[in-house]
Amino acid sequence: PGAVVDPSAHVGPMCVVEDGATIGPRAVLRASVTIRHGAQVGEGSELEPGVVIHDRSTIGKRCLIHSNAVIGADGFGFRPSPDGRGVVKIPHAGIAEIHDDVEIGACSCVDRGKFGPTVIGAGTKIDNLVQVAHNVRIGRGCLIAAKTGIGGSTLIGDGVMIGGGSAIADNISIGPMARIGGGAAVMQDVPAREAWLGYPAKPRMKFFREVSTLARLVGVPRELGGRRTSGA
Repeated sequence: PGAVVDPSAHVGPMCVVEDGATIGPRAVLRASVTIRHGAQVGEGSELEPGVVIHDRSTIGKRCLIHSNAVIGADGFGFRPSPDGRGVVKIPHAGIAEIHDDVEIGACSCVDRGKFGPTVIGAGTKIDNLVQVAHNVRIGRGCLIAAKTGIGGSTLIGDGVMIGGGSAIADNISIGPMARIGGGAAVMQDVPAREAWLGYPAKPRMKFFREVSTLARLVGVPRELGGRRTSGA
């Protein structure tokens, strides 16, 4: 009874809209979508089957969230227990905040913040199977390809492009318009407009120089061995 569903919204079969949730005009909830307590879905947004929006999280206008994506689940936070016999879960009281015109792929996860929000900026597009950890802030118009993992409290500027299978460490900054190659492991800050590749990631030209040098060095032992043999 405490939910607010606009008359022009579509709520499909087996959906759950909990108390205090708000579904905006012309929003579409396909089958088996769950909108938890106090969550908001903006005007014209579409949630495909199996999507879960957790407590108080917000979805902006004209967003598209694909099947089985989870927005606003607890972040991965633990500390050693006082008795030294295990770990203790750290509560997360924040939310996930998805701005207008965002697309999030199937089976991707955006965790809630520990205190404040985890933020996905307007117009950003996220592929399938992407993990966005707690307190991450992603800017406007970013493109993030499949199987990327973004560690907690990382800041990603506007217009960043991240290739598939990349791993972004926690508590770093990626500047606006930077490019991260597929499969890269980013372990330090990336300046604006730079392209980084590799494992661990480094500036593109440095990566190419190192790969080229390594390729030349591969043949050196064989050449030296051949010379010793011919001189014997």
